[in-house]
Amino acid sequence: MNPSWVNYIVASKEAALVLSLLFNALLCGAVRHLWKSREALQERVTGMLSELVTELAKLTRRNE
Repeated sequence: MNPSWVNYIVASKEAALVLSLLFNALLCGAVRHLWKSREALQERVTGMLSELVTELAKLTRRNE
């Protein structure tokens, strides 16, 4: 961030509003990133569980 922007924000009457908006934008980005990571992890776990069920089905067929 450019120092002149920092000085402008500090001198502004709406400094609290500007800082709140910046914080909320960063927070929304972080939540979005976490949501995408959760979706990717969920897909990976679902795939692993599907493979596990397939392998268990093969093993149970062999033992019969």
